[in-house]
Amino acid sequence: ATAMNLPKLNLLAGQIQTRILASFVVLLVAVQLAGLVLVHFMGTASVREKANAEVGFGAKAFERVLELDAQRLIEGVRLLANDTAFRETAATAERSTLGPALAKHGKRIGSAVMLLIDPERRVVAGTISGEVGRRFGQPKLLDRASATQQASALVTVGGQLYHRVVVPLSSPSQPAVWVAAGIR
Repeated sequence: ATAMNLPKLNLLAGQIQTRILASFVVLLVAVQLAGLVLVHFMGTASVREKANAEVGFGAKAFERVLELDAQRLIEGVRLLANDTAFRETAATAERSTLGPALAKHGKRIGSAVMLLIDPERRVVAGTISGEVGRRFGQPKLLDRASATQQASALVTVGGQLYHRVVVPLSSPSQPAVWVAAGIR
């Protein structure tokens, strides 16, 4: 009777080893998959967080560069707006001399576009000949410049993006005249 029970024990012991081995393999695969999923989601979240921080930093740097460009242009336009000879020329009918004066001053301050806008909000002189005689395309910019004595915005002109500033021309005879400058 004992000889017959011995092979059953070996067979039973073999099944237990197989079950333990299978359970160990399944547990090992489950732990590996859980680790892989955890690393994937944590890595993705970390990369997103870092990318968002970098984009935020880049946006702040870009805004600062725009502010500095605007201030530089505003300072340059104010020099022209405070020039007595230019104000007198702008107030008289001698508008033919304004285009070259605007172009010359634009080169000095690094501006690609210079415009003089009259009280009817029409461009009366400028470095873009297609704009002369037309209504100024950004009336809200003129409103802000009138209210705050300066304004700046990113605008498109002829399919090109410009950083444009507008400053009112301080002249007793024509209080509602503006000088606009822009860089690409």
